[in-house]
Amino acid sequence: MVICSICNSHNTSIRKNGTEDWRNYKDTKICNKCYMKYIANPKRPKGFSKKYNDRKTPEQRKKYNKKWNPIISKRRLQFKTKSILLKENPRKGICSECGKKIGDFYVDRRLKIRPIKITHIHHIQYNENDPLKDTKELCAACHIKERKKEVVII
Repeated sequence: MVICSICNSHNTSIRKNGTEDWRNYKDTKICNKCYMKYIANPKRPKGFSKKYNDRKTPEQRKKYNKKWNPIISKRRLQFKTKSILLKENPRKGICSECGKKIGDFYVDRRLKIRPIKITHIHHIQYNENDPLKDTKELCAACHIKERKKEVVII
């Protein structure tokens, strides 16, 4: 019977072929769990990530932080296969169908009560010259209903 030299356990993981997965380490046997925990993926010291993050220059950090700017994501509009960045936010935060605002509650399709977090810009007709022409602002529930209306079954 094999015993893990680290945790003194008799058990280890089982391979697909049904054999036990014992690892050889410094002339002893250790279980797969201890091998992964202490040898393959050891826990890094507390200052490890800070040490390597300090290698980035301030310009590199500023460039990385620009990617996730929430103000820019509100001005982004999906138009066909393109993502268009607008000069100002086209959303007002009020659904044009049901009149609910961001923060109001609605019942989703699983019958759970959820708050409205964002509104969607729905294109009634696509216009190549003006992406905001023939659009309306909808909450998530109304947007799903509107998308289902568009599906035509033959």
